[in-house]
Amino acid sequence: MKDNLKRGKMKNLILILTAVTTLVLQGCKEIIAENISGKTPVIIIPANGQTVTQNPVHFKWEPMSGATKYHLQVVSPSFANISVYALDSVITGTDFYMALDSNSYELKLTAMNAGYSSNTLSGVHFVVGVPPTSGGGGNTVVLKTPEDNAYFKSADAFQRTFTWTDLPNETHYELYLKRGSSFSGGVDVIPPYTYISPPQKTLDASVVLTEGQYHWGVRAYLNDETETALSKRTFFIDTTRPNAPGLISPSSMETPGPIVFTWSNGSSDPGTVHSPVNSIIEISDNQNFSVILETKTVQGTTTTINLMGSGQRFWRVRNRDDAGNQSAYSSTMIFTL
Repeated sequence: MKDNLKRGKMKNLILILTAVTTLVLQGCKEIIAENISGKTPVIIIPANGQTVTQNPVHFKWEPMSGATKYHLQVVSPSFANISVYALDSVITGTDFYMALDSNSYELKLTAMNAGYSSNTLSGVHFVVGVPPTSGGGGNTVVLKTPEDNAYFKSADAFQRTFTWTDLPNETHYELYLKRGSSFSGGVDVIPPYTYISPPQKTLDASVVLTEGQYHWGVRAYLNDETETALSKRTFFIDTTRPNAPGLISPSSMETPGPIVFTWSNGSSDPGTVHSPVNSIIEISDNQNFSVILETKTVQGTTTTINLMGSGQRFWRVRNRDDAGNQSAYSSTMIFTL
């Protein structure tokens, strides 16, 4: 009797395992992904060569049978010459909206599922906004101040004011001010600022520009319901003084005539921004430097100066960066002609 019970339990176990195996196999068949590797996505908008005047830009493509998601990449101006990687996103639907600066772009689109990726659609070029016409044609905002790639101790150095040329057919302007290593990846210092006139914006006193790299840009919206390309510039706020120089030579007897002066500026200053540095050398016949016999501004850490006469000479150096920050004077070194 016990043997019959054992045989019955074994039979039931076999039936259960068979049923489970059947369900697993059926489930595997259901989750096997369709092979879409030979297909290519079809873009609807933006079309190749299209100029898009609406922002945010609407991306739309045809649904692909077997695809569950799509990889959309957008760069400027092209994948062969990437300046800005504007978008790299996986999307489950067939629509996507993205605000883009006025510029030229190229997109790539790849369909995917759990097991396969399709061919990549590439070579789709489009323009956002209105590109400048030959010679400007009045469709470019020309930025005036602050200057491109300039260094400042503070925003007060350019009166906290951004200026640009006025366009006769504009309805309004939009100003961007960002902090970061690039315009596209920067953080807004102020929200995009829209207004009609005049062609300038002065920052409120409450807006503090700390040491760092900044980007500003302006686009105009025109009365024909188009917009110009975004004109952009970069500037730097540098509030850190450069290092004081360390004198090396001369420090003893020298023959009148051309004399080589050498010093060290040490490692770069501890600030976030390192403005280009010039060294100012001063030579006197007294340790108080009440009379300066020679002075010279030098890029680098050595220079040759022609000195005549006899007696003791005192020399010192200080550094000044392009933002206007000055170091302390070096110690004074003495030599005798």
